[in-house]
Amino acid sequence: RPLASCSRARWFSSFFDQRMRMPRFVDDYLTGLLRPKPVFTNDACIGCGDCFRHCPPRAITMQNRRPVVDLKSCIRCFCCQELCPHRAVEIRRPWLAQKLLEKLG
Repeated sequence: RPLASCSRARWFSSFFDQRMRMPRFVDDYLTGLLRPKPVFTNDACIGCGDCFRHCPPRAITMQNRRPVVDLKSCIRCFCCQELCPHRAVEIRRPWLAQKLLEKLG
């Protein structure tokens, strides 16, 4: 079925339409509460830099052979997770986003 007919898609569309009318600091706060983010597992990461080299917005830097993500620059494409040969990137959803998706699902 088309995405537009899905109740979850309608809810998200409505939510984001309303959010755009909010002050920027409120928008930033809500974004932080709802958006998933890449988290690097230091035990699995060997510091190869594949995530750094393939990040489209260049949101990942390497510090002491470990990746560090600038979440303000991250576009949540999750190329870092897809391309990591050691599966050292986990995508984590904030608690509030998990609860909202449970209610909608």
